[in-house]
Amino acid sequence: YKLYPTAIFNPVYQHTLSQKNNHKFLVFGAGGIISKGIDLLVEVFEKHSDWMLYICGGDVTNELAKLGYKIPSNIIDCGFVNVNSERFCQLVRECTFSVLPSCSEGTSTSTITCMYHGLIPIISRECGLNDFSSGCIFFEDCSVDGIEKTLENIIYLPEKEKEKLI
Repeated sequence: YKLYPTAIFNPVYQHTLSQKNNHKFLVFGAGGIISKGIDLLVEVFEKHSDWMLYICGGDVTNELAKLGYKIPSNIIDCGFVNVNSERFCQLVRECTFSVLPSCSEGTSTSTITCMYHGLIPIISRECGLNDFSSGCIFFEDCSVDGIEKTLENIIYLPEKEKEKLI
């Protein structure tokens, strides 16, 4: 039997597309910098100063610093963000996509939580959401170049196609 985990839903969240920005991405639940692919995302976002990446969870700045990474100004370390907070609602209102190039998930409940709040997931197949493929964008390759190419393509996806994924 397959067991599908549930997500947390913020009851005050109001879905709207008016504040969404195609250049804003959210990583939710970033504990495990290497296994979640956060290091790869930093390398991609360093090349694209017009893109914004919000990272929620853990002490990302210090963990990346231990690995020799300096976070560029277009990456915001939000620390722990409670799903039931106004900060979470603000992030999901502004971001269009959740992103997770993880190599080690069972089923990513953080991705499901983001989907419940109107974000389009861009994820690796290892995130355990293959049964929900009609609502997900999958990285073909979780290399820096592969991630960058997928994100470049999704930013310019026609709005009608994005709406089908929400």
